[in-house]
Amino acid sequence: MASASLFDTFFFLIVWMLFDDALMISPIQSRPTILLAEDSDDDAYFFQRAFGGAALSCQLLRANNGKAAVELLGESRCSGTTPLLIFLDLKMPVMSGFDVLQWLKSSGLSPMPTVIVLSGSNDHADRSRAFSLGAADYLVKPITAELLRERVLRVAKVCDGSLVGTEVSN
Repeated sequence: MASASLFDTFFFLIVWMLFDDALMISPIQSRPTILLAEDSDDDAYFFQRAFGGAALSCQLLRANNGKAAVELLGESRCSGTTPLLIFLDLKMPVMSGFDVLQWLKSSGLSPMPTVIVLSGSNDHADRSRAFSLGAADYLVKPITAELLRERVLRVAKVCDGSLVGTEVSN
């Protein structure tokens, strides 16, 4: 991660102090949801910054491991607030991204979220396995903010623009 300003560092610390270690959940439930399943605080912070610049009217949830992501998705099934989009790291503690994809595939979750894999691996076997388990896209880290925004906006258009708006929640 590039050198952060004092403001960025302070903002980062405040965000992490305000939210639970496993889940970062906005109290607003009426807007479409994007789930970020990412164990790296640096990558999650980068994602939040890029996401904030995408002019989306939706909430961002974070799970810092695969088990937390599955728990959050299970709760969302009960409450009817299933995320429209999941950005999923493959290499996470407790439960891997592959395990989350397998859970999603067998869960019967409806509507089924679009999953974009974020991985440090450019291995063909990892890509093939992710796609066979239902991933819609596979991005290799490090990812530029522009590429991340482009993918979110592309999915927003596919979802009838339901994520696009003037308000940003991050």
